[in-house]
Amino acid sequence: MILLVQRFRVGRVLPILVMLWGLIAMCTAAVTTYQGLYVQRFFLGFVESVIPTTFMTIISSYYTQQEQAFRQSWWFSSTGIFTIIDGAISYGFANVPTGTALKRWQYIYLAMGALTVLFGIFCFAIPDSPMDAWFLSQDEKIVAVERLRKGQTGVRNHKIKIQHVKDSMRDPKFLLIFIMMATA
Repeated sequence: MILLVQRFRVGRVLPILVMLWGLIAMCTAAVTTYQGLYVQRFFLGFVESVIPTTFMTIISSYYTQQEQAFRQSWWFSSTGIFTIIDGAISYGFANVPTGTALKRWQYIYLAMGALTVLFGIFCFAIPDSPMDAWFLSQDEKIVAVERLRKGQTGVRNHKIKIQHVKDSMRDPKFLLIFIMMATA
């Protein structure tokens, strides 16, 4: 999945993955066996696994290395905020009258999946890089790219270099982020 993000435009891959994630979550309401749940959860995790990395890629395309940690911490913190909101919505669906065609838990998956699909549509407005940002003027685009020059990260590169992969495996920051993402 991460190869898709590396190879193609982030601003087009991300919304499709988010909407697919929402649709697969909605499919949970149709699962009737534990084998079906295993298959559904596999595909849900497969699609979901690349989404945090994609958001970090977008953040690194706009902010300097010193600014990235603060932005990423806000993004990770929002997970807790949305868990609270999700709990309130789930509580509301838990009080749906029982005489309906669907069970209460099915409504939760349909609603949360639909909200995720709507968020995926919103993600189409996220540009790939400062050079593609529709909300920046030409002068602001140049300033945005020049800010990133100091960190020598560049704006976007579609080629994977094996030496960079090896270097990242020896970087303690990469390993800590890997552990954090694996346990999230």
